Amino acid sequence: MPDKTNREKKQKTSIVAQTEKKSVKKKGPITSKNINKSSTRSSGLSLTKKQKDEILAILTVGCSRKIAARYAGCAPSAISKIAAKDPDFACDLRHAEQQAEISSMKSINAAARQERYWKAAAWILERRNPEEYRLRSPGTFNEREFKFIITQLSEMIVEEVKSPAHRKRLLARIDEFLKNIEEKH
Repeated sequence: MPDKTNREKKQKTSIVAQTEKKSVKKKGPITSKNINKSSTRSSGLSLTKKQKDEILAILTVGCSRKIAARYAGCAPSAISKIAAKDPDFACDLRHAEQQAEISSMKSINAAARQERYWKAAAWILERRNPEEYRLRSPGTFNEREFKFIITQLSEMIVEEVKSPAHRKRLLARIDEFLKNIEEKH
């Protein structure tokens, strides 16, 4: 009876848990040190169902395609190439990656609701509206602040430079400067 219960538990274990167990028991934890291209098991452009399931499980917990591919024993580029030919696999990949992102955001949002984890809320703001909330070095300006400064400078030039020719030339140089900045960004 205990053997049957253990077997049933193993069958009910999610593919993610199975993948994590395999990682630790057979290969050790997945790290940059123990993953290399020479450990790949498949060199062709096909994956078994098991390999696809491993890839999807690893992506679902938030790992990169590179880690997933190497764990499953294929070249990292194989995932994209196979997904391009297999729309169902491509859809499953998108869902797995989105699930990891959604899961992470749920955790961050849950933490952000607790006052003691205010950094989670700050993290969300920094990424959702970086122009307003990202960390900036002292003395730097966002685009809106920079345009305000230039506008103020232009108004000072109009007020202080009496010669229309000089004023026109200075304002034209400022316009050219702004155009160069916009082209670079």
